[in-house]
Order: sequence, then structure tokens, then C-alpha cells
Amino acid sequence: MNVLVLTRYEENGASSRTRHYQFEACLKQRGISLTFAPLLSARYLNNLYGKPNSNSNHAPDKQSAATSLASSRPARALPGSQSILGGYFKRLQDVLRARHFDVIWCEKEILPFFPAWMENFLALAAPPIVLDFDDAWWLSYRKHKNKLLRAVLGRKFETLISRAAIITASNSFLVDDIRSMGGSDVREVPVALATKDYAAVAEQTASTAILNPASGPLKVGWIGTPITARCYLPMITPTLNRLSDENRCEVHLIGAGDSVPELKARRYEWSQENEIALIASHDIGIMPLHEDEFSNRKSAYKLLQYMACGKTVIGSPVGINQNLFEPFNGKPLGYSARDERQWYERIAYLADRRVERIEAGANCQNYIEVHHSIERQAGIIAKALRDASLRR
Repeated sequence: MNVLVLTRYEENGASSRTRHYQFEACLKQRGISLTFAPLLSARYLNNLYGKPNSNSNHAPDKQSAATSLASSRPARALPGSQSILGGYFKRLQDVLRARHFDVIWCEKEILPFFPAWMENFLALAAPPIVLDFDDAWWLSYRKHKNKLLRAVLGRKFETLISRAAIITASNSFLVDDIRSMGGSDVREVPVALATKDYAAVAEQTASTAILNPASGPLKVGWIGTPITARCYLPMITPTLNRLSDENRCEVHLIGAGDSVPELKARRYEWSQENEIALIASHDIGIMPLHEDEFSNRKSAYKLLQYMACGKTVIGSPVGINQNLFEPFNGKPLGYSARDERQWYERIAYLADRRVERIEAGANCQNYIEVHHSIERQAGIIAKALRDASLRR
């Protein structure tokens, strides 16, 4: 079975990597061959986030974070018009040759910022389409500051969803939204992680953490992009700075670049090669979120990454995050923090309880292995692709 995969980015884009590229080997074992056709190049993302320098580091994409942020994304997302035009031209060619494949597996939409009728026209001779969502991308159009764009694209996804053979989404909140928008066959495919890779790195650090207590304050880690850093980190910056001043914690940012300069933190450049090792070097992971329509539909990816490394987490009780604050096997996983007072109390609590956070971290790792392995989600994806191919 041959599948054309229309991703938004190349493998250095987190949303494309975690929802498509990382399943290639598992799907090949199931007799499914993937041909990737990204819309935008790796250079596009590098331009979008700027070149790293000695004091700031930038990470690749994971969708921007709140509805208000999404509404202004187009102004930021035009770092190279030639790159974008070339990507769209290539995408047109890819869709025209799609008839030679059994299924199209598409990340969100074929042509961003183009109306649905154009996509439907291009796909008239195409095979069945499986759409995948890891964020509420439709809010970028519905909440856009440009009235004309809202009028033209505000209901684009209702049209695409009604036409798709199958739609997959990364959490139950997205699934419910898509069904309300007319999706007839919607399946949940939770975030998948390379659990063996995370576990291998975590194992290397676990014995050292237990036998050789680390000196210094609690290492609090956050991973994301300059865009998501600007959106979410300011809400807890005063609290983190206070804890740092009290020598209770040391903040480590992966991929934030120069964003939120008022936050006292060590900043690290993101790369696919060093991502897991950096996460494993921290004591806990955090994920602050606003209580808004976009954040309520996010998939807790940052928290899940830390959990896969055997680290307990603290996060805002928003959307799917809330599931990670429930006990697993009768033991705690993570801790919720709703306001600045709770953020201070949770971090201070874990700073003083090293053994407790190590035990919670081990439970987190078990949870990830059970619920979020690539192998588990690949089975769901394989069935969706095969089912879609029968509807040609």
C-alpha cells in the first residue's frame, strides 16, 4: 500500500515529525510505504525562528499557542516569500500526481490560507484523504484579525472535514470539535513518543540521580519555540524569578531563544539530536497554559516528553493536561498549578522532596510506555489508512 504524506514541514518541524515522519518504520513493517511531500522547507523554519547566536537558541515548530497568537501568525510566518511560493508550487504538483497512490495522509490541510473549493477541485482525481490534527488549527481562521480572511476561510475546515474519508486527532477535545463540524469518521490518535529512545537516555541518568544527589537548586525545564515562550512563560515569570532568587530553582529553557528576556534562565539551542538529553538533564518539566479556546485543545506534548524521560511535571489544568494530574497505578504522575500561588507552592514542594519526585517520575515513564508509544499509535494509523483506501 502506497501513501502520499502531505506534511506542513520537513522532519525538523515538530508537528510534522511527531504526527507523521516518526511512524515511517512502524508502518513499513505493516506493509505501508510512505512518500513524504512537505509544503515548507527546513530553511523556512530556520528563517522563521532566526539564526541562533551564542546567547539565544531557537527551536523548530510546534504550533503557536493561543487564539490571540494564532490570529497574528501570518505576519510572522512570512520569512521568505520565495520559499513559500516554491513550496506551494511543489504542493500543486504533488497533489496532481496523487492519483498514483492509494491514500493521501494530510497534515491539517493541503493549501493553507487558500479556500476549501480550491483544495476540493485539486483533489477531484485524488485518492481518499485522511486528515490529521494535533491542534485546533481552524481557530487560526475563525479568530483571525483580518475580516476578509475570516469571511473566506472561517468555515474552511467544515468543508474539508466533510469531504475527508477519515479524520484523526490527537485528543478527545479535538475529536469532539471535528465531529461537531461534520466529521463522520473521526478517530483519536494520541501523541506518540519514541519511548525506547527516551527510556535509554533516562536510564543513563537515573542511577546517577539516585546514587549521587545533585547539588544546587531544582532544575526546572521548559521546551518550546520562541513563539510559545512569548505566549506562555510571562504568566509565571515573576514566580520563577522569585524561586530563582531564593535559590529554590534554576530555570532551563530549550528553544526559547531571546524570548522573555526578563526571565532568569539558562537557554539552550534545540536540535533533534540533543532534545532528549537536555530534557533528561532537568529535575521536573513545566507547561503553563492560558485558559482559552486554543489551549484547551492542546495535547500536552511538552509534559509527555518530560514524563517519557522519567520526570514528574507541573502544568496548568487546561484541556488534556488534566488527565496527567490523575493517579496512575495508584501513584501520582504530575501536579496542577492554576495560579501564581500554586505554581510557587508546587515547585517549592518538589524542590524539597527529591525522592518523591524521582518516584513520581518513574511512574510517569510507565504511563507513557503504556499509553503513548509509537508502536501503539502506529496500529491505529495503519487501520485508518487501510480503511480509507477501501473507500476509493
